[in-house]
Amino acid sequence: MRLLPASFRRIVATWARKALDLRPIDGSARAWTTVVESFAGAWQQDVTIDRIEVSKNTTFFACITLRANDIGKMGAKLMRLIDGIWTEATHQTLSPLLRRPNSYQTWQQFLTFWVLQLDRFGNCYVLLERDFRNAVVAMHILDACRVEPLITPNGEVYYRCSQDDLAGITDVQVVIPATEIIHDRVNCLFHPLVGISPLWAANLPAQGGQNMLRHIATFFGNMARPSIILTTPGEISPDQAAEIKLAWTSGYGGANAGKVAVLGDDMKATTLTMDAESAQLIETLKLTDEKICTAFHVPPFMVGVKDAPAVANSALLVEQYFRTALQTIVEGIENTLDLGLDLAADVAIELDVDALLRLDQKARYEAYEIGIRASVLAPNEARQRENLKAAPGGESPMSQQQNYSLAALAKRDAKEDPFATNTPKPAGPALPAPDPTDEQVADGQKLIAAIVRARLAITSRAA
Repeated sequence: MRLLPASFRRIVATWARKALDLRPIDGSARAWTTVVESFAGAWQQDVTIDRIEVSKNTTFFACITLRANDIGKMGAKLMRLIDGIWTEATHQTLSPLLRRPNSYQTWQQFLTFWVLQLDRFGNCYVLLERDFRNAVVAMHILDACRVEPLITPNGEVYYRCSQDDLAGITDVQVVIPATEIIHDRVNCLFHPLVGISPLWAANLPAQGGQNMLRHIATFFGNMARPSIILTTPGEISPDQAAEIKLAWTSGYGGANAGKVAVLGDDMKATTLTMDAESAQLIETLKLTDEKICTAFHVPPFMVGVKDAPAVANSALLVEQYFRTALQTIVEGIENTLDLGLDLAADVAIELDVDALLRLDQKARYEAYEIGIRASVLAPNEARQRENLKAAPGGESPMSQQQNYSLAALAKRDAKEDPFATNTPKPAGPALPAPDPTDEQVADGQKLIAAIVRARLAITSRAA
């Protein structure tokens, strides 16, 4: 029978409140967990930045959704270290978790929401749901505005979480130990447990951009016509001025702008021209967009702020974007998942960055050719990356025949003259004598017969 996660967390919360002296994090960093965020010095100026309003800025929205959607494309792989090589593996509990982290999100939606939390709040809190075996069976991303880190006098970390029915937190507030929370954070400028959103640096450009866009919308709502001053030769009362203004606005403003106006009593209409500073509004707006991109480390051409640089291979631009805007977030997600799920040293979770860095077909094949020629890749490894079946004989890296090992070259260099070319060849085995001819056999028989006769003659004379 599964232990209800909410019941488990209520028990933990009650115990924690009774047994521990929990303290919230002090200082200005606490403000970063609230909905309305203040920047440095804002309290003297009575200025606040509303996250929801700033999120309407086109460039800000483009930056956070671009990074979140690109990382959301990356599938998760469970890797195991076998003979010094990280190899993809499966696990009875972890593999299903990486395909479907909870009952209401796919892995892509889960990962996208994770990055959006980091970009908007600087922190992402993931609540772990366990079964009766204490194995993690689901992960829930909590609203960062409703979670606050707590620290005990001896340095233990807990999290105060407000009600979240989707994640199974039914109490108004509960205190959960750090073992049940995966806490990913970025830009910890003030405290190691409190991340700072890029919005902290991008808030003024984003707010300024919004104000300029409102001005542009109002200007073009009046058919792109500047304001008009009505003058009369004599004095008029405030009530008369208000009546004339209302009549002019209703008759010749908004949709009626451009109609013929009939003026009496020597009244004159003077159009205010746009000054040079107003004419530079577009350049100023472009500057604010570039500042927002700088805060997120996103190349401006990726969100349409600038034209893409002219390069021979577009993959170089994607690689630059990955290094500057995504790699740190990807590494942080992998590390916090490894620690939060308490994986062994030879097991790790890896995001598939090839889904983003996948080059065009020509570039991929050229890279495979270089890898195979350098004996780094086996042909079947390249085929596997292209989702092709293995070919017979292609399971091993190949090398050309004239390539020598370093050991063989060392033996050559150990000789007195490593580059000598007149070394005598060793003598081969002796060749067998050829068979005698018939004439040679006959001559031999005659010689043997003569020798026998001579010995007989000597023997008879001696007798």
